[in-house]
Amino acid sequence: NTEGGNLIIGVQETKNRNNIILGIENEVDFKDIDSYERHFIQQIINRIGEKFASGFIKTTYLEVERKKIFCVNVLKYIPKKGEIPAMLDKKDTYRRTGPRTDKINDGEEFARFVTERQA
Repeated sequence: NTEGGNLIIGVQETKNRNNIILGIENEVDFKDIDSYERHFIQQIINRIGEKFASGFIKTTYLEVERKKIFCVNVLKYIPKKGEIPAMLDKKDTYRRTGPRTDKINDGEEFARFVTERQA
């Protein structure tokens, strides 16, 4: 998210209420929590870039109802003059608006998106 935000993995959201704790234990077949976190961060590095993985993403674990949930805090990122926004696979940019995620089209829409966010 351009404005930052939180992602909680292991909680099922129903009608905008986080009311079912699933935990991450059954989501993937990792030998331990550290390998889960390393895999997650590696995906960010591979698909968005190391700059974002190391500078704008903080991860933690919580135990709720004896289950582990994975919390990702994404810090606000506004490109400085000459920088480009975060791009998925070096080609696609998305705008998050409330619960929606919309792809930014090339050309004028992308140019407007970049200039609106530059500090």
